[in-house]
Amino acid sequence: MENVTVAIQVDDPRPDWVIIVDRVNTVINTFNVVILMLGMGAATYVKELWKHFKRPWGCLIGLFCQFIVLPAVGFSLCLSLDLSPYQALGVLILTCSPGGAFSNFFTFWVDGDLALSIMMTAVSALVAFVAMPFNLWVYTHQWTSETLKVPYTNILASLALVAFPSILGMFIRYKSKKWGDIIKKGCGILGWILVVACAAMLLSIYWKVLLNADLRLLAAAALLPGGGCLIAYIVARIICFSHKISRTIGIETGCQNMPVATNIMLLSFPNTAVRVQLVTFPLLYAICQLSMIFVFIGLFHLYRYWQGGSSGEDEAEVILRKLNEATQDPSISTDPTTPVSPTFRTSIPLPDHLSPENYRKSYPDHPEDDSLMCNDTDNGNQGDIRD
Repeated sequence: MENVTVAIQVDDPRPDWVIIVDRVNTVINTFNVVILMLGMGAATYVKELWKHFKRPWGCLIGLFCQFIVLPAVGFSLCLSLDLSPYQALGVLILTCSPGGAFSNFFTFWVDGDLALSIMMTAVSALVAFVAMPFNLWVYTHQWTSETLKVPYTNILASLALVAFPSILGMFIRYKSKKWGDIIKKGCGILGWILVVACAAMLLSIYWKVLLNADLRLLAAAALLPGGGCLIAYIVARIICFSHKISRTIGIETGCQNMPVATNIMLLSFPNTAVRVQLVTFPLLYAICQLSMIFVFIGLFHLYRYWQGGSSGEDEAEVILRKLNEATQDPSISTDPTTPVSPTFRTSIPLPDHLSPENYRKSYPDHPEDDSLMCNDTDNGNQGDIRD
């Protein structure tokens, strides 16, 4: 035992308690990635995924912003701020990571499209298997050398901890809604408890580093969450998505998977000096991201209150409200035997009770050219890009 203790002190000059906390944090963080993504998978309906795949424009634009726009933004920040090689690698690992589960929380509180957010998070975990290593290969040539190499093996191992639990969770939800709900709630509660625990352990180890952080790195951490979100929102609006869908895509792009990025860094770089340079950015990013999120949520609800609108109106309530408004529209027939079916477009297909199939069952004698039956659920994907 004495020989082991001496070896630890020679290789790592930090106090023993710091070394223990660091190792415990690495183990818990790795376990927590599995827990969070299992819960995410259990919250995802396979049928809902399939509906989005049939009308994929929202998801495709989100993935474009997630894996093309954001890594380019991170690369630009690294160059413009003249970051050191290890600092730049920390920024790029984070910006090339898949979307994080916290985006779903944010999306819910700013009245975004929660179904689209969950689906984008789940799909990005799978796409990252190819997109993340490719992006790092493209963008890190500027800083890699014989002493600094991108840990592709550990990256793929960490992404496996994201993808496989997600698929398993989806399979459980597909087989049993009851067990899917149990796993979703249990993993959600446990996952966020462990997120707080890991954050507390990292802060206890690196708080001095954060207080003395390079101002250029702090600037990158402050600009990236809001900048990525704003750019993705603008891209979505240019393509004519609604504010709600654009807001969701922006949030999904701006909220990266912190546990995955941190796990890659902790598993890949055991050297203390290197870890400090890498992990500093995700911690600063998390602080800036959380601050931005809660400020934005507050401003959003203040704006909705000022406008006299409700921020809690979900998709079903919107549909019902538009149907009620349509009955008062003088341009629509007032014949009580004529069912009202105005066309309105959302990012996802119509609910089952408003689908063309059920509509035909309810009104078998109604003309085939009825506006609801000609909804974009059957006629292509324009409903995704026009609201």
